[in-house]
Amino acid sequence: MQAKLELEWRDPDILVPAIDLLEAERAIHLSVAEKYGQFRRRQKADGYRFPPRTHVTPRDPIRWHGDERLGARHLLLHWSRRPNHIWDDPGPQAVGRVVVEAVERSLVVTPTPEELRELQPVLDWARRQIHVVGWETDRVQYRLAWSTYRLLGQLHVLTQGATAVAEPWGFLPAANRSR
Repeated sequence: MQAKLELEWRDPDILVPAIDLLEAERAIHLSVAEKYGQFRRRQKADGYRFPPRTHVTPRDPIRWHGDERLGARHLLLHWSRRPNHIWDDPGPQAVGRVVVEAVERSLVVTPTPEELRELQPVLDWARRQIHVVGWETDRVQYRLAWSTYRLLGQLHVLTQGATAVAEPWGFLPAANRSR
């Protein structure tokens, strides 16, 4: 926004365009949420109690106002600068190092399709872990899965852009994804 308007963020003249931009982006997100709500009501009427865990919702993966790729990049960059990652402790699933390396690499260069495809089993594992009955028995594994899932969601947004709601998301070509 600063670059577009050629104003400093401290300049009061930036407030009106900033509010206009926020209102426009909010309207877009509310529209997306309303369309998704209509879609889910139809699904529920057809007997689907829960949305497929592979599908994009207005909140999953985390959506950003404005440039969604830039928002995802900001989150991943901030996360990569943290001194301690949840994966520093070895666990039964060796997924952490793969995700950390993928995030760090994606901040420097665009990953190849092959590199992204290698993340699909990790995403599948995370989805299984966060949707398991009895997750309370292993809270560490559950937290690891949620952290992995959130990071992979942002990595997906960064590398492939925002996927339309009610569509499956993952690191495989659309034809190869399970619905």
